[in-house]
Amino acid sequence: YVLPVPPASPCLIYPIGPEEYNLRRERLLAGRTHVSYSDPDLVIQKNVSRLSGQDIYGIELYGFPGCAAVENGPGSRLSIKELLMAEELVPETIEHLRRLALGQPCTVRIPAYYDERCGGSIRPFGLIKLFPGADPETADLDTAYLGLAFD
Repeated sequence: YVLPVPPASPCLIYPIGPEEYNLRRERLLAGRTHVSYSDPDLVIQKNVSRLSGQDIYGIELYGFPGCAAVENGPGSRLSIKELLMAEELVPETIEHLRRLALGQPCTVRIPAYYDERCGGSIRPFGLIKLFPGADPETADLDTAYLGLAFD
């Protein structure tokens, strides 16, 4: 394996529990149209991630908190099922997470409202359904965020 040169900044990536993940997730998505999950939903994601050889992680980069749900995909491919971090730190955070897969390619799901400087390509993912009484005029349906898919 050829390892990439690690980014120069220190980054902490560590397993966290479902409750802590959910708290971070809701803080990072506050004010945006998104699907919220219950703590038991995050228990399922943690179990799926751990069965694959990865976990759900807390991230600290330059003092900013983030979180990621990570699974090992087919071959050596890392599948970051969800990455939430301060937008300007997403590209660097991805490089730190790639070290979990020895620098191999990875698939990353991030909110569509993150700027294109994050790299990659934007593909539609999932479906948002408004409940009766919801006002479609106030919901930003073009960039609503689904996140976890349990796929």
